[in-house]
Amino acid sequence: TAAMALALTLGAASWAGMATVPLIAGLAALLGVVGAFDLPARQAFLVDLVGAEDLPSAIALNATIFNTARVIGPAVAGVLVGSVGETPCFFVNGVSYIAALWALLGMTLPRRHARIPPHGDRSLRSGVRYVRGQPGIRALLLALGVVSALSLQANVLMPALAKRTFGVGARGYGLLLTAYGAGAVLSALLLARRRRTATEQRRVLLAGLLVFGVGLLGVAASWTFAAAVVAQLIAGLGMVRYTATTNASVQLLVDDAYRGRVMGLHTVMFAGVVPLGSLALGTLATPFGPRPAFVISGLVPLVVALWLRATLRPIDVRET
Repeated sequence: TAAMALALTLGAASWAGMATVPLIAGLAALLGVVGAFDLPARQAFLVDLVGAEDLPSAIALNATIFNTARVIGPAVAGVLVGSVGETPCFFVNGVSYIAALWALLGMTLPRRHARIPPHGDRSLRSGVRYVRGQPGIRALLLALGVVSALSLQANVLMPALAKRTFGVGARGYGLLLTAYGAGAVLSALLLARRRRTATEQRRVLLAGLLVFGVGLLGVAASWTFAAAVVAQLIAGLGMVRYTATTNASVQLLVDDAYRGRVMGLHTVMFAGVVPLGSLALGTLATPFGPRPAFVISGLVPLVVALWLRATLRPIDVRET
């Protein structure tokens, strides 16, 4: 409900001609606060809905839904921006939250006892201490933080790439994001098809990083718009293969008593580093253009894959 209110506020500000940079920054900060409450609870909630055995498939299906929106949303928004401007997009975004509210209100859930950590310690410090003592979870979260900051944020460069490099407008920008989302949807559907052993989980995770890095480097090396679209498709394939497998691996490793706090740390590594990554990539792209920033974004997953291959043992990911 709070996210819907913020989206509608932005729409109203745009309609009234009051959408200044400070206002947009303030709304973005408030949306980050909303996400800090919403995302950990949403992630921890999945295991209650489906159970541990089907958790990896559920996470992959969730990624399918999320990334289907990446395909449909930019395509629709590109048409709307090109024809009637940005303001209707903000209002459509706000109204779309009604579907999520309807789904949540329609759930009938069994009563469960709250998960109480050992000795009743529910502090954030105890959660951090728990992660430090779990090598597999620690490695997965650290890797996710680095990749999220410098690689997942590569899409903030997409408007500059579309306009400055290829000379395409809002529709071309929407097509680049749509290709990324299409690759992500295909990858998520393939992940949801079957359960995997611990060794297979590790292999899928490392392969996802490699494909993601290759896709981003392909975007950096593309000299035609069509090649960039194909590279974006490849990057989307690898991105979901990595992020969904990381999410499932962390949830399968974590003790129930610490699930909420560990998924809070997962959210920090996945979304909390966004401002730092966006600022770093934007700072690099301003004087040199988007291509060098894409090169950095593409190299990071390859380096992280090598590090995880050396540090993450198959036993660190439970049999699924």
